[in-house]
Amino acid sequence: MSFFLGMSRGVFRAGASSLVASLWKVNDESTVDLGVEFYLSLLAGRTKPEALRCAALRVRDHLPHPYYWAPFVLLGDPRPDPARRD
Repeated sequence: MSFFLGMSRGVFRAGASSLVASLWKVNDESTVDLGVEFYLSLLAGRTKPEALRCAALRVRDHLPHPYYWAPFVLLGDPRPDPARRD
């Protein structure tokens, strides 16, 4: 757990406003699927929390075991990034 906290603290100190992290080691393929769905949802205008939920549900549709979709959490500021241009 301390690695998880230390790593996220480092990302925030480097300037990120938020990050999606995994609470346990996950399958590479499902992580790619979740990441793609997350960014497509963001581009569709969803908030970060909505996009993560949507992505997890999409992964769950074809990989129903929670191991593949449940460990992902959003840390930090859930609001859109100010530098993002819509």
